[in-house]
Amino acid sequence: MGLFSPRNTKKDSFGVFPPADAKGGSQIVASKTAMLCIEFQNEFASEGGKMYEAVKPVMEETGMLEKAAKTAEAVRCAGGKVFHIPIVFKDDSSDNPNKELGILKGCHDGKLFTEGTWNAAFCDAMVPKEGDIEVKGKRGLDAFPNTTLEEELVKHGIETLAICGFLTNCCVESTMRTACEKGFNVITLPDCSATLSADGQKAAAEITFPMFSVTMTAEQFEAKLAPTTTNEAVGSIEVYGMPIHAMGVGFGSLLSDLSCGKVVAVNLMKGEHKTPEMLKINPFGTVPSLKDGEFGLGEQNAMWRYIAAKYGPDKYGGDDVQAKATIDFALDWMGGVYGALNVFWYTTVGFGPQLLEGEEERQKARATAHGHLQKFTDVFLASSAFVGGETPSIADYRFCSMLLVLDHAAVNAATGFGPCDEATQIRGYLDAFLSASKSAEEHLIVARSFLDPKLA
Repeated sequence: MGLFSPRNTKKDSFGVFPPADAKGGSQIVASKTAMLCIEFQNEFASEGGKMYEAVKPVMEETGMLEKAAKTAEAVRCAGGKVFHIPIVFKDDSSDNPNKELGILKGCHDGKLFTEGTWNAAFCDAMVPKEGDIEVKGKRGLDAFPNTTLEEELVKHGIETLAICGFLTNCCVESTMRTACEKGFNVITLPDCSATLSADGQKAAAEITFPMFSVTMTAEQFEAKLAPTTTNEAVGSIEVYGMPIHAMGVGFGSLLSDLSCGKVVAVNLMKGEHKTPEMLKINPFGTVPSLKDGEFGLGEQNAMWRYIAAKYGPDKYGGDDVQAKATIDFALDWMGGVYGALNVFWYTTVGFGPQLLEGEEERQKARATAHGHLQKFTDVFLASSAFVGGETPSIADYRFCSMLLVLDHAAVNAATGFGPCDEATQIRGYLDAFLSASKSAEEHLIVARSFLDPKLA
């Protein structure tokens, strides 16, 4: 099985997860959660839609449109994915899978959700945003058959589905049943859904939904996405090192994003890392060092793993053993190439264990570094936005902080190196990291301010 292999490679298998690995009842990890928004289209959700008056009473009773939009934004902010699943038919209904029976007959007779029309377009409140996924191919009631839904869920490493939309007792219910049998952890959001009658809404929410899912209000689901659901507690970790260096940027960003500590500046020139107090934390007298209460630790990779394991498990693969192993693989690989990148920073600032002398030496160093970056993208970003998944892991905090610090005009002027010069995927990778981290820009300012005078 390959490093980034799908969960289930058997073509004839109905399930996404084999029975032993079914995710029902699992802890909700935001980065592995998708909100499935079914048929938030003008036909249902906007005045003037042919079905609007029929669903309007339940929509108003539950406040579903406003709640769904708010919940979708909470999912995005938490690092989850929002999936939009429209239903669309050709004008002659030739792609309607059963146009003479039941509700699909109603779609045919009423010319509902006709492709290319205002009626089939997404309603204003639920227009897909950047990073959202639009599922293609839905013609029937269940969102799985003959669509791109399952492929996209597997591609993005999704384990938990929060399902909502129209109609509560039709497409939402049909999709829920299939999702359950495919092994997903299934949540239904009745107050983000609506149907044709109050009785139909009540029966689905109170009788059918609990048979195949965990039923939650939008507020309850949003609370499960909050960082406190995956972080053990707000902590007071202190990482000792240099805030002006990539190490300080990376640890500072992670600690701030998890609300569990801070970076404390240590003056290496004055030997502050060798004081008796520091040697109690890390007897080897190196930086970075970590202090969490009475516990002390050294070595970068051990520190990254400790912080994530205690305060942010979702940044270390959660309960996905393969994702965790991939993150470990990347962290250990980074340790081996660290010097080949760090040498550009030391050369720029004019001190350190190794400085590049002469253009020939710099050219060789640049070629080596770009080779490492290309290898990184080929191996670790081949099938996901970040190392081990679609949201930043601790490996990304470590690697992106180094590349972001080196992506400075002073470094380029002194060494000719820029991390985005040749590995074209790196720029998008760094931009995505800055968008995902709430704190990286703040910590990056400190490191960049230290480099700015080097341009003079």
